[in-house]
Amino acid sequence: MGYAMGAAVQKGLGFLLFLTLANLLPASEYAMFGLMYALQAGIATFAMAGIVETAVGAMKSNKESNQRLAVFRQVKFLFIVIASATIVAGGVIFTVIGQISPSAVLLALLFGGISALVTIQAQLSRLEEDHTTTLITSNIPPICGIVAAAIAAFLDFQAQSIFLIMSTG
Repeated sequence: MGYAMGAAVQKGLGFLLFLTLANLLPASEYAMFGLMYALQAGIATFAMAGIVETAVGAMKSNKESNQRLAVFRQVKFLFIVIASATIVAGGVIFTVIGQISPSAVLLALLFGGISALVTIQAQLSRLEEDHTTTLITSNIPPICGIVAAAIAAFLDFQAQSIFLIMSTG
């Protein structure tokens, strides 16, 4: 129940934020925000691809505490390899496209990697049945980021600043 409530609040606030930004920002600023968000989400998605599934599969045959810790270390190393390759590929693609500034690309890449890391950590905590940590890690920071971004939008911040504020949550 807690997972569903947290996800519903997070998604609902995100939806309201995007509607607010579409109303408050000029079209070019909203487009920049959308590109940065798309890059961040893409990096996070590809960086996490198959990581939790790998952990679940390996944990079936490694039930002892020390074996599980070894599995988590291996999974985190795999994540670093995949995330690094994804960030480099995303950086090259968006630099070649050239639609947004290099600093904006760098921010989106950085926060995409951080977002993936936090999500992976929350999912691994859930596998250990540490539900309190999972709920806090997966819901509180994004909700705080969304609320802070909404405040920044009403204070007339530019798209890149709003993205930065939202992503730090």
